[in-house]
Amino acid sequence: MLKSKYKNITIFIVIFAAGILTSWLVFKNLKQETSNNDCGTDYKLINPTIICELSKKEPLETFDKIHSKLKASVDYSILGEKATKISIFFRDLKTRQWFGVNENENYAPASLLKLPLLVAYYKLSEIQPNILSEKYTFNGQTQTPNEMQDIKPESVLEKGKEYAIEELLYRMIVYSDNEMVDPLSNLISANFLNKVFIDLGVYIPTSSGPETDFLSPKIYAAIFRTLYNTNYLIPANSEKVLDLLTKTKFNDALVAGIPKEVKVAHKFGEREIKDENNDIVTRNLYDCGIIFHSQNPYILCVMTKGDNWDNLREVIKNISYTVYLEIDKLKD
Repeated sequence: MLKSKYKNITIFIVIFAAGILTSWLVFKNLKQETSNNDCGTDYKLINPTIICELSKKEPLETFDKIHSKLKASVDYSILGEKATKISIFFRDLKTRQWFGVNENENYAPASLLKLPLLVAYYKLSEIQPNILSEKYTFNGQTQTPNEMQDIKPESVLEKGKEYAIEELLYRMIVYSDNEMVDPLSNLISANFLNKVFIDLGVYIPTSSGPETDFLSPKIYAAIFRTLYNTNYLIPANSEKVLDLLTKTKFNDALVAGIPKEVKVAHKFGEREIKDENNDIVTRNLYDCGIIFHSQNPYILCVMTKGDNWDNLREVIKNISYTVYLEIDKLKD
């Protein structure tokens, strides 16, 4: 009876071990197969690991070096009076590791809010497929004229002309055209728009004015991560939004520190803060997006304050260049 009991236990152990070995072999083959398979998709700008790939982690020390260099760069720029305030958020999209320098500091978002508005329309298009082809006649009236911008659109809308909503969205992002904001905000349900903003982590204060600081680089960078990982929009729409962001015409900050052949899906923002006498107190310049390094895509969001536009552009450009240079070393 005892021998029979031990015999059954032995058989069970053998079967159990064989099962583990078989599972390991299957997983090994699956891992090799999926990591070399493009899954038949034509998507270029969203996360391939969502569909088929398994990510490989880099050691934490790799990003500690970049972090230290950026902290030194921030200190140097402020001491050299290139800026009065600088905040940075970085996330590696392969390893999901991140770091920041003053990443929770808030800024008045300005044109950065055009991105969640864009996302709202593509979210709505998943419910109302024809919304992007609907027409709007521009009447020339707006509360946010382009004259308020330092970086002005290359062309403007014609009064009395009819435009598809999709074209308004294109102009709002590619040219960062202020005159698109009012009509696009009014043509969509306020409740729906508010829900999208909240879903994306953007909480606009009820007492918000043009000078209210309420958006940090860490929060804003999360929108790009959501698009890349297709966590909010369907993959096709995430791809469309990111593709539109690669066409942004402002190339003097984040993009200026990146080789020309590398795609960058980004949104910039600018803001002049004035006092009661209409004198400029400070200037804000932001640039945030995904840098599609061929082997190591990453998110970089930089927000700055200072008194000189050229200096702020240079600060963001140098930060972007430093990060890209260090990330590029990882491929060696």
